[in-house]
Amino acid sequence: MEQNMPTLTPPNEALTIEQLRDMDGEPVWVQTPGIPQYGRWVIVAGVDMKYGQSTLYCQGDYT
Repeated sequence: MEQNMPTLTPPNEALTIEQLRDMDGEPVWVQTPGIPQYGRWVIVAGVDMKYGQSTLYCQGDYT
């Protein structure tokens, strides 16, 4: 009888830096490319673009 139950499936498309900036305080699925077993849900705490690199700051680990 659980045929119509929704599932929590990670999205297939990577979010852009601009999309992540707009998601401050929201949950996102993060993983190392090519290594899905290390994926987890986190809350976005901010995005930084210093030194030519993008850094995603997260709070909490909700796996």
